[in-house]
Amino acid sequence: MPCLGLVMLVSCDAPVKTDPKTEAPTPAPPAEAPPVQTPTVVEAIQETEKPAEAAAEDPAPSLPLSPYLDVLENEAEKTITISGAISSQYQARDLYEGLSRNFPEMEVIRELKVDAQIPEVAWGNRVIDLLAPFIQTTEDAHFRYDKGVTLLAGTVGNKAHIRTLSEMTASIMEGPDARDIANKLKVKGE
Repeated sequence: MPCLGLVMLVSCDAPVKTDPKTEAPTPAPPAEAPPVQTPTVVEAIQETEKPAEAAAEDPAPSLPLSPYLDVLENEAEKTITISGAISSQYQARDLYEGLSRNFPEMEVIRELKVDAQIPEVAWGNRVIDLLAPFIQTTEDAHFRYDKGVTLLAGTVGNKAHIRTLSEMTASIMEGPDARDIANKLKVKGE
């Protein structure tokens, strides 16, 4: 019985035509470039809005590059809010626990972020020694440290409290990064 074989050739190239006179392949005509599609005005506007939408969906976390501490007492709401960013988780924990221990009648709200890339601060281990008496003697006390400047704000009972708190601040917040004290404390009734 004769064997009939079937051979199949498969090629991805376009068939090549040959010139009958020379039997050389004839060059294929150049392929036409696809037509350029100009976007409509609506499509162009949508394309320009996409990067902004993508950025809004995936915001990069923003932490300050320098240490920052903000402690705000709200007597009416019975809260003390700690916010900002420092480098030590131990200092952040000690600050929160120290304020909670010294002011059990207040709710201490911790919004303080910790990032090891932020430079360390010399005052981090002793700032609670300033904050406890500051909050005890000051109505609506506001303490802030930012870029070497320490802010004290609120209302105290007399001028002696202002002087004492200023001296304590100078002593506790001293260090190579300390630049100034912005004392905005006021005496009640003045």
